[in-house]
Amino acid sequence: MAFAAFALYAVVSAQLGPAGGAAVVVGVFAGVAAAAAFVAVRKILPRARRGASATPAEKLTAFAKERPVLALGVAALVTTLVVRNPATVSAIVSAFVAGGGGRKSR
Repeated sequence: MAFAAFALYAVVSAQLGPAGGAAVVVGVFAGVAAAAAFVAVRKILPRARRGASATPAEKLTAFAKERPVLALGVAALVTTLVVRNPATVSAIVSAFVAGGGGRKSR
């Protein structure tokens, strides 16, 4: 894998310079790592049944049970958003209340 990184760097650094070449190499191999992680996670996680459709509350509860640390981080992020910028939260809530969820009336 190192020879591929160096070959990519040699090709790209002629056009973009040393810093640009390094950035392209990092970007390409980050994409490769993300693709490998995606494939690995798809093999590990069970697939959802097609007939069972859960409500958003059930999905959030299941998410919090499966990944409690990540759920705690999301809760901290939402709390920070509410404290630092309440106008954004009120705009989001008013959009949900007034929008109707994209349903068309007949």
